[in-house]
Amino acid sequence: MGLFDPDSFMTAQQEGNLSTQRLVITPGVYPACIENVDIKSGEKDEREWAALDVTWQVEDEGVKAALKREVVKVHQQFFLDLTEGGDLDRAEGRNVDLGRLLKAVGLHGKNWSPADLTGRRALVHVKGIPIKDSPDGDVRSEVRGVAALV
Repeated sequence: MGLFDPDSFMTAQQEGNLSTQRLVITPGVYPACIENVDIKSGEKDEREWAALDVTWQVEDEGVKAALKREVVKVHQQFFLDLTEGGDLDRAEGRNVDLGRLLKAVGLHGKNWSPADLTGRRALVHVKGIPIKDSPDGDVRSEVRGVAALV
């Protein structure tokens, strides 16, 4: 069990001010390592869907210093194209984001599983994406592309 006690937090008086502005990764290209891969799926309008959520850990010391964090994480999310039978669609023009990810981490053209992605490194293209309906105009950092480390 962790050190945080929710019951104590709810009744304890807190000191000081809290930040009101998000610190985000400056848009750019950074080396990163895949920390986690998660799959989400469901059904909408009687159609099955699946999406991959890749958590990258940025390995750039300048980014860590700018955000005042020892660990900086950023997500890459994309939908998967599925066949009528619910399998990964391998047709031309399908699952391009997944294909680019596999190519960037050296798994393209090889047998792989999503678990094989963990620990793989690549360059991530980070962009600031506006947070929908944010009254303060906040943005979040998101991976919008990947490339192989040179």
